[in-house]
Amino acid sequence: MKAAILLGDKPRYELTGAITEKLRRQFTVVEHPGDAEVLLAVGGDGTMSWAAREYAHLGIPIYGINRGTVGFLLNDHADDENDIRAAVERSVHTEFPLLKAAVSFFDGKVQDVLAFNDIWTKTINTRGQGAKHQILIDGHDIMVGHKYDFYSGDGIIICTPGGSTAYNRSAGGIILDVQAGDCMGLTPICPYIPDNFRPQMLPGSSQVTIVMIEDDKRQHMVMADNQGFSGVSAVSVTISKQRVTLLFAEESSYFMKTQRLRFSWQGD
Repeated sequence: MKAAILLGDKPRYELTGAITEKLRRQFTVVEHPGDAEVLLAVGGDGTMSWAAREYAHLGIPIYGINRGTVGFLLNDHADDENDIRAAVERSVHTEFPLLKAAVSFFDGKVQDVLAFNDIWTKTINTRGQGAKHQILIDGHDIMVGHKYDFYSGDGIIICTPGGSTAYNRSAGGIILDVQAGDCMGLTPICPYIPDNFRPQMLPGSSQVTIVMIEDDKRQHMVMADNQGFSGVSAVSVTISKQRVTLLFAEESSYFMKTQRLRFSWQGD
């Protein structure tokens, strides 16, 4: 089986060295990812989300090997494991959508970016002021009917099903089932106005636009996975046409992992 090994931007040799040497003995390793039958991402969840964004266009499945902190999107293998190739061949294929964001800047530029997990907002001002947004879903302002015409809080998260188990879950968002079809999560981060804003699941056909209000003093940032953008006037988010297939070991499929998050007693 031909494989390309993906180590991310700054691999730590003390964590990845032994396992990559093992992989080179078990697979026919190619240098160009486009020549591979499988991509082997070695690192943490950040490495996997980077690999998903970077190589989704190839249509080649990605098998993650955890050398990070949590590794929810990856598989656990010891450095001395004798047959990782067999685990890859038996693995369960799970297809994930990506988010596409059109990031508009105050200088008039627009940049298209992809995200595997989520797109979210925050502020970086030194006075501790919260984010202030206009939020549109398919062109409709969600604050219509409220006494205030803006949202205020620590920020907003828009996530994919794959990203719903990450920052979205920590912020109290809904875990979305990747097998239920395309959908997005919309989760407020510590909402202040309106204080009863609850996490929502949106159809995959939705377009969510977040407009920055009073950016001169609030200094909003938009994060797309681990990519940060400042000077942003608005960001418009949809489900991308691109998909990525991740591979999970039989005994720890993505379905079983999310089941254990939903019903925590299953992990006891």
